[in-house]
Amino acid sequence: PYIKEINKGSVWADQSFKSTNHFYNPKTKKGMFGYSHALNLVENYYNRALYLYSKKQFSKAMFFLGAAIHIIQDLTIPQHVRVRLLDHHRSFENFVKYTYDLVEDYRSMDPPILLPDVRTYLEYNARIALKVDQTYKDLLPMRVRFFKITLSCLPLAQSTSAGCIILFVQDLNRYQKGH
Repeated sequence: PYIKEINKGSVWADQSFKSTNHFYNPKTKKGMFGYSHALNLVENYYNRALYLYSKKQFSKAMFFLGAAIHIIQDLTIPQHVRVRLLDHHRSFENFVKYTYDLVEDYRSMDPPILLPDVRTYLEYNARIALKVDQTYKDLLPMRVRFFKITLSCLPLAQSTSAGCIILFVQDLNRYQKGH
């Protein structure tokens, strides 16, 4: 029942200059502007969602959960973990947008990936994105590279997003018992 709110939060997370903190390199532990990075931001959004839910502000809570999930998904994209915004970032995102409905293999049939906390989802996705980037960085033509990267990152984004939603429900139970 809250899919609209989750989607609104996901879209909101990318508006104006909020997206400048959607970067994080797990090797350097830095984002685009040093230590202001995706890990700090995702925890902020996620904890705000927990708090708002505990206050029975369900729509607002789902909005911020959507924003947190957006960042988890961003960290499956090589440009977000290499912290290189201009390195074919827009071209890649457009490629995914235009080919998503055409490629069935982009849809994950894997179970949710269950991890202990929201930071671990970012670290997990970022490390895999670096490996994917290393594997395909020299592959040409560009559309073939984008296709191969998308085959890896999109199912990962779906499985970790689903896992994060399960984590949220589990954390809600712990949060409500503690307050």
